[in-house]
Amino acid sequence: MPLNRRVADTDPNSTTLKIILYDAEGHDREIPLDSIDIRSVGKQQLLWVDRTGPRSVELPAEMQSALGPAGEVGTLEIFDQFYRFCIPTTDEPNSCVRFAVGPSWLLTASESRPKFFDEFVEADQGETLKAN
Repeated sequence: MPLNRRVADTDPNSTTLKIILYDAEGHDREIPLDSIDIRSVGKQQLLWVDRTGPRSVELPAEMQSALGPAGEVGTLEIFDQFYRFCIPTTDEPNSCVRFAVGPSWLLTASESRPKFFDEFVEADQGETLKAN
């Protein structure tokens, strides 16, 4: 499956990727994942990859092992190049959002996209994404 293809439809087993490159200079934008070399993301940038859905997708090597299996809510695991944790969602009972955080990237994964993610992106679009 190409990394820049959004895989989403009415199928409950579909998976969607939303990738945003945040730039402190105000040039935030959605991008195809395969256009980024994580090692080239600058100190003033942050790459956010959000995976929603049950299927796994191919990720850059730096992110492959970072997400790990769905863990116990409240667990924090610290590794050399990243850390990861899982928090509960208010949208769906018995569901959590997994986070993996590296030096210049954030990877999130959940069965269904939390509403607060969309609220954050919508508010942020008013600042930078809409203008680009």
